[in-house]
Amino acid sequence: PTETYRNYTLVANGDFNFDELSLEFTDPSNASGYTIKPSEAIDLFDENQKEIKISDFVNIYKTLIAEKAHASVLRFYIKANSEQKHAVDKRVELYGVEGAKLAEEMGLDYAMRFSPKSEYKAKDENADYVPFLELTGKLRGAATISASASYAKYEKKGKPNVGDDICWPLFEKYDDLLAKLGKSVFVELCQKTLEGVEDTVDMLSQKISNMKFYLMITNSWFSDVDKADEFEYDGLVINTKEVKEFL
Repeated sequence: PTETYRNYTLVANGDFNFDELSLEFTDPSNASGYTIKPSEAIDLFDENQKEIKISDFVNIYKTLIAEKAHASVLRFYIKANSEQKHAVDKRVELYGVEGAKLAEEMGLDYAMRFSPKSEYKAKDENADYVPFLELTGKLRGAATISASASYAKYEKKGKPNVGDDICWPLFEKYDDLLAKLGKSVFVELCQKTLEGVEDTVDMLSQKISNMKFYLMITNSWFSDVDKADEFEYDGLVINTKEVKEFL
């Protein structure tokens, strides 16, 4: 049994020719059984101008990077000490460890939700597309952060980079907890902690996405920095470019 979800995408460049839009479903069981009524119940667009400060964006983005690194560290410890990433894995409960691996290959996640990994497909350059501004950020000196690679350097007492500065205090913390708690309790602690960290990552990712989307649909920019293809603010390198979203 599963819920049925329908997504509707509104695409426009420049001015919108309506302020509001409502969908009236005349036959909920039929995907085509609805009528569109402009200028009625649902207000889609916020007419208020927003000020998005680069400092706010960068602070949230850097916190997001740190929380993603935290999640990577927790997964590293869980993988090293347990075959099960989550404290409760319905795949393991139903089918055992080996069966869970097959369920994962079929696209079922730990809660038995169908969530297959997307396969890369070559884009048809002649297909319809929507141009939009892509805005990405990375720490200066640490484009990517890998817990396993950082831990290898940590053990060898190498020279830390910006990403290592995030991970190494976590290694000290969790190595100490592993020694004090023992493997079984330690893994359970990491699993529970990971659930909260992943929720935080989702929340921060949504905040960043909302900022990016507002800049994109209003063709605006941060209020306190000049627009550029690449610039740095407080250790975060921000790149912008126009990309094609193929339909």
